[in-house]
Amino acid sequence: MNEQSQFVIDTRAVEELIVERAKRSYARLPMLEVVFDRFALSLSQALKTYLGAVVDVTLAKMDYLTCQDAIDSLPEPALIGVTEAVEWGGTIAAALRPELLYSILEITFGGRTVPETPRSPRTFTGIEKRIGKAFCERTLAELSAAFEKVTPVRFEIGHLETNPKALMLGPPTSSCARAVLKINIEDRVGEMVFLLPTTALDAVGDVLSQQFTGGQLGG
Repeated sequence: MNEQSQFVIDTRAVEELIVERAKRSYARLPMLEVVFDRFALSLSQALKTYLGAVVDVTLAKMDYLTCQDAIDSLPEPALIGVTEAVEWGGTIAAALRPELLYSILEITFGGRTVPETPRSPRTFTGIEKRIGKAFCERTLAELSAAFEKVTPVRFEIGHLETNPKALMLGPPTSSCARAVLKINIEDRVGEMVFLLPTTALDAVGDVLSQQFTGGQLGG
């Protein structure tokens, strides 16, 4: 292979890399990030009351990726509330990783004194799904309250999924915002993941893309 041929191949590789990065370069939604940051703060107190336990919630990650990559990042199984954002006319997902669901179950049924033990992946039982759905509904009510002064919205769980591959949130290559909450319930730590595809945010994209300048939300 001569130098000219190598140069052509290298140039194509660079061009392909640029195109690929362009596909994955999505505009941030600053107001959405602020809402989730404040949501994490308020959720700590809400869950403390809901579970009757010491709870600490932090926003561990807020990023943007393709719908397919966002879905692929969820474990199998996971308890996923496929949720209608009513006023937005779109669908989002609220997912509990298994370790969080098991922590919720232990606290709910008085297992605080039982040491946390590793579990092998398995299908969730009916009661586990009911408890998990109720937990998701409580967190979604708090998320709705966090959006109140920015763009009012109600979240209603349509159905549950346990296999991420069954999710249909939007075109695979379309963008999706992902918020990961780290939830510590009396030293039992797990994650709750929210996936908000562009298709669900189109109606409020202009609002969520605004810069937050401090003070009161929506003021």
